[in-house]
Amino acid sequence: DAPWRALLLDAARTLETYGHAKNTICKPDGSMCLVGALMLGAPGKYRQQEAGALDIGHVRNKAQQAVARHLRLADAYGALVIWNNAHERTQDEVTAALRAAAYSDFEVTA
Repeated sequence: DAPWRALLLDAARTLETYGHAKNTICKPDGSMCLVGALMLGAPGKYRQQEAGALDIGHVRNKAQQAVARHLRLADAYGALVIWNNAHERTQDEVTAALRAAAYSDFEVTA
């Protein structure tokens, strides 16, 4: 299975454990934003699990692209941050988006 899919599921579990934050990667209480959960949720776990010397940054980029695609957002970073930080955004919505992207039937190539 693709490491980016596993990272999305780990990020959802991380948010459920530590909480969802807005307007920051990570708060002192441990809560974090969607991108923060992808960055901090499982450090080192996905290194070199795909062909070649692929690092966590590459896997994380694929994961972000998958969530953005699932949400039909314009890009995998800026629009994703804006979506996460929306006043009405809830932790349940964020974790649901992470899981839906993980279980999607599309592939992410970049």
